Amino acid sequence: MITSTDAKQSEIVVRDLGLKMPLLSNPDCRVFRMYHTGQALGAPLPAQFVLDKTGKVQYKHLFSFIDHNASVDQLLLKIS
Repeated sequence: MITSTDAKQSEIVVRDLGLKMPLLSNPDCRVFRMYHTGQALGAPLPAQFVLDKTGKVQYKHLFSFIDHNASVDQLLLKIS
């Protein structure tokens, strides 16, 4: 998971949400721009990506007001 918060705030997010996965702090939003996630009011929009073992993007779902997130089933199909 990638967040636009700084490292200290990201630690709080991990603790408060009980996350069991790594969290990449990206306060300058460079990674969001690299993956062209878009933005609203200066903040990066949510997106979901599935990468293969070589790091190549196999699937991407960009936020839209109609379809906020890819379903778990959609994501699982892409990794199986």
